[in-house]
Amino acid sequence: MNAMRNRAAGMIATAALVASFSAGLGVIRTGSTADQPTAIWVIGTLLGILALTGICSLIVVWPSRMFYGPDPAEITRWHRYGLPEGDIREYITEVMVKAYGKNDNSIHTRAIYLRIAIALVLLEVALIIITSLPR
Repeated sequence: MNAMRNRAAGMIATAALVASFSAGLGVIRTGSTADQPTAIWVIGTLLGILALTGICSLIVVWPSRMFYGPDPAEITRWHRYGLPEGDIREYITEVMVKAYGKNDNSIHTRAIYLRIAIALVLLEVALIIITSLPR
């Protein structure tokens, strides 16, 4: 999970850097494209992509609770009450399986948002390259 969060933080930094670079291209137009300002739709699209990348990255880096299994105090209490060891082990196993499922769903969802952020940054770079080409 930490590696995924680090990648998402890097993704938003990359998106901001690309947006900054594209703004510089729009301001410093020289040569054959000096008289052709950047189209408003391109600027709006780049801002939208940057915002969506930020939202996706924020979803990935937002703290979440990880589930590990039953409360150890509860297990100790059951031992004190004399519940059979087999019943306690069965309950612990069931709770751990549920916790694994919750964690897996959380990680899978965040991985999807990270992939979306990566695709958005690629789209952002492609849009900048395409619109920067001489017309």
